[in-house]
Amino acid sequence: QQIPRACAALILIGFFLPWVTIDLGGLGALLGSEGGLNMSGYQFATTKGPMGEAQYALLFAPIVAIAAAAVHSRKGYATCAILAAVVILLVGPVFLKDGAAAMGVERGYGVYMCFAGCFGMLIFGSSVTESEPDSESIAAPSEDSV
Repeated sequence: QQIPRACAALILIGFFLPWVTIDLGGLGALLGSEGGLNMSGYQFATTKGPMGEAQYALLFAPIVAIAAAAVHSRKGYATCAILAAVVILLVGPVFLKDGAAAMGVERGYGVYMCFAGCFGMLIFGSSVTESEPDSESIAAPSEDSV
């Protein structure tokens, strides 16, 4: 029952982990970052830089994941998983340009975690059982009370 919520948490965690890693080579040692430059989904969503405007639509993905975990229904998980995946595909750095690998630009593990969370919410969310209201808790009006 709680696996779809764990998948929503996977989207939240993956959003703040590196989505793109840029290998700086020898320049990285001078700057003090040995692994290169990492950019998370949050940084892509809020930072304006040489790549253009900030992509505020990416902030929709973690908000939708929180909403899915709060609603906890089949329709909620399916809808939110599809919406989050579409936003990440359309706005996020999923499709790198030709020659990006030659320049040392790679996708990070955060974007893969987000997609795994969307896929998990879609698959495991279909197994969520809808809880029906307990009919015994609502007392039927008796003739004395009418």
